[in-house]
Amino acid sequence: MIVNTVTPKPRSDVAFPYFSLDKSIEVPKLIHERAGGRCGRGQLAGLLGYSGVKNGGFLTRMSAAKMFGLIEENGDVITLTERAKKILSPVRPSDAEQAKLDAFLAVELFRKLFEDFDGHTLPAADGLSNLFLTQYKIVPNQVAPALRNLMDSAESAGLFKVAGNRSKLIRPIIRNESSGAPHAPVAPAPTNIERLDNDGGYRGQYSDSRNGNGGGGQTGPDLSGVHPALIGLIQNLPSVGSTLGPKRRSALIDAFKHTINFIYPEEEE
Repeated sequence: MIVNTVTPKPRSDVAFPYFSLDKSIEVPKLIHERAGGRCGRGQLAGLLGYSGVKNGGFLTRMSAAKMFGLIEENGDVITLTERAKKILSPVRPSDAEQAKLDAFLAVELFRKLFEDFDGHTLPAADGLSNLFLTQYKIVPNQVAPALRNLMDSAESAGLFKVAGNRSKLIRPIIRNESSGAPHAPVAPAPTNIERLDNDGGYRGQYSDSRNGNGGGGQTGPDLSGVHPALIGLIQNLPSVGSTLGPKRRSALIDAFKHTINFIYPEEEE
């Protein structure tokens, strides 16, 4: 007797979406704009242009949106998550930026790569492909789409913003402020301070002479040689004496750490 057996398709060890973050955001956006924030599977399939709820493309699209934490299903009803609402209807611009970053890190494969190369130069395309195959155990024919969607999603999440290119994954500096609100005034820095030379030595006492008074007026230090990323961080620090929660304190420390890693990279072998 001949028994027909079906060989199961190989599966990758690490989960990842078959659609990028931007493409996945289109799913809750359609539900929000054309279905009033909730709909059934059949309605969503129609909105996305698929033939039905059993269509492979539709199921893959749903899976990606769920993996990013953008939609949730309760029975026959599909609704937006709080993360998706922050992206589509943010109260502050920083809400959408943070929600996109959280969506990227919610994907197991993307989070692993970020943790392994946080602030360090990424391998070339061939090296990343080999990493996906050997370390992350991605099925060979899934490596290319996994890598493409990871890089596109990292771009959407702002992880290439600090580096200015796709060479490093660096957590973006997200300013937690209201849209259009003026910056908090920065207290003038003391003019009689010691500054470091580029080689690490001290220049001695420093007086600001930008206004021609030789430091006699109340002016801040000359920051012309300081990287703009560091200046932005310093200018947006809470006022002295402010209390910080553990999450906010950790976020500030991480922001400085990633900025320093970017400005002063380690020597590479």
